[in-house]
Amino acid sequence: MHSVGIGPAPGGWRIIRSTARVASGAYKLPPVLGVVRDTKAVTRRLGSLVKLHLELAKLESKKKAIALGVGIGLGGLALILVLYAIGFGFTAGAVGLTELVPLWASLLIVMGALLLGAGICGFLAMRFVKKGAPPLPYQALEELEHTIRSIRSHG
Repeated sequence: MHSVGIGPAPGGWRIIRSTARVASGAYKLPPVLGVVRDTKAVTRRLGSLVKLHLELAKLESKKKAIALGVGIGLGGLALILVLYAIGFGFTAGAVGLTELVPLWASLLIVMGALLLGAGICGFLAMRFVKKGAPPLPYQALEELEHTIRSIRSHG
């Protein structure tokens, strides 16, 4: 296998196909050609590096999306099971109250407690929604306006 190099010759440069002369460094590339070669090598390596980073990002995103999907599915299943458990808990409470009052009264007491809890949660939800509406980041917008004013005053 021969190495290829460029060597001086009468009237200009010539291509040398000799392993010994090129490998020994007897002929060096002219500085301009060396810069061109190095630039092309850097461009190729940079392109390869960008492709590798994109491939890594795709693989990582796919892995995270799968994990997120499995997590959401298992979370939904857990929510359904918790709702069933809460329902059985209220039923057990109503059955326990039958020792003190008739069955119909115990069911009404449990229903009243549930409605009271729902009302309190609804009231608190309304307060939090009013506090968060409209969903504009006022602090960030004020900081942005301050930054723009600062840049304009120094520009």
